[in-house]
Amino acid sequence: MVVGGVNLRAETLVFLSVRLEEEGKIQQALQALSRAGKADPARRNELQPELSRLQAKAQDMLKRQQQAQQQAQQRAEQERISLMQQQQEEAMRQQRLMEQDLMQQQHMEAMRKARQMQQEAQRQQQQQQQHNAPPQDASSAGSSVAQLPNTNNAVPPPPPPPHATP
Repeated sequence: MVVGGVNLRAETLVFLSVRLEEEGKIQQALQALSRAGKADPARRNELQPELSRLQAKAQDMLKRQQQAQQQAQQRAEQERISLMQQQQEEAMRQQRLMEQDLMQQQHMEAMRKARQMQQEAQRQQQQQQQHNAPPQDASSAGSSVAQLPNTNNAVPPPPPPPHATP
């Protein structure tokens, strides 16, 4: 619609473009300004510098967004690598702990076997001592006095020979 030689649609789109740019919506502002040039071909040359500026700004914003996205991806990759390293370190720590536990268990088992062998050796030594000891009867089991043989039924020894006197 044209009023007094002014295309109201084109003017509205130019105003909308300015407002969108202020809000940071550069791509939408560029589209609105481009439509304004199409709505009023007579102003197209007048709007061309503003279109070029908005295109450069849109490209700059796109470039910044891509850089930010790449940086975010790099940070995410670094965090992933760091997490993997932490997990690997934790796995190695757990493995060391398991190895230490295993060594401790082996040590405890070796100590237990050594005690068993020592006890078995002591038992065998006691059995050997009991086997080598002279048999004792029940009445003298607690006495440490040596027993003399019982001579009640024995024949007395012969008398000593007479001594000759000179």
